[in-house]
Amino acid sequence: MANQKAPIPIKNIYYMLCYAWNILSIKGEINVDSDDFGDAYNLLAKIFTFGLGKLIRSGFHRSYIEDTDLLSAVRGRINIGGSIRARMSRQQKLECTFDEYSTNDSFNQILAYTISALIKHPEIDKRTKQDLKKKQVYFFGIKQTAPTKEVRRKLIFNRNNTTYKMLIHVAIMLYDNTMVNEDDGNNTFADFFRDGQMERVYEMFILNFYALHLNSS
Repeated sequence: MANQKAPIPIKNIYYMLCYAWNILSIKGEINVDSDDFGDAYNLLAKIFTFGLGKLIRSGFHRSYIEDTDLLSAVRGRINIGGSIRARMSRQQKLECTFDEYSTNDSFNQILAYTISALIKHPEIDKRTKQDLKKKQVYFFGIKQTAPTKEVRRKLIFNRNNTTYKMLIHVAIMLYDNTMVNEDDGNNTFADFFRDGQMERVYEMFILNFYALHLNSS
């Protein structure tokens, strides 16, 4: 009994992340319950699931995405080479490149990827997986994209997509601390507490907490 890990309170960690990532505006908008967790990954997965619920209720972010397709009428820019090939294959269409205002952008693609990864992961709690499966249907048709460093550099946050900031940060933490087992090819989580991740988050929490409250006192 003495070697058992103390449970991690989800509410405390959630508030700490809100301070660490400067997203206090959503602190009261995501309903975190009083459940405690034995490891950081199930805790983060639960926070991620709560955030998805808020996002689904408020609506997805949309961006203009460049797309190319064969169309019966001109839309956007005509691609000469592709249109000639279409004519040669007896298709009475033009190949056009155009901007589509769509939810299939990098923000939602990262979330779709993370949902799928958590559902497949053997270490994630069954109840959390069931909840994620219910929310996964809202991401039908959205491409899955891992939050690699290259993808992250292209993300631009603003006040209209604040809810995504929490979700993307959690997705990145999960992605960066997932390793592939060379023996069986299955994913496993790194030792989240020993590699200094939580210490760095705690440092950011302390800095932002005191910067906010000392300046207001």
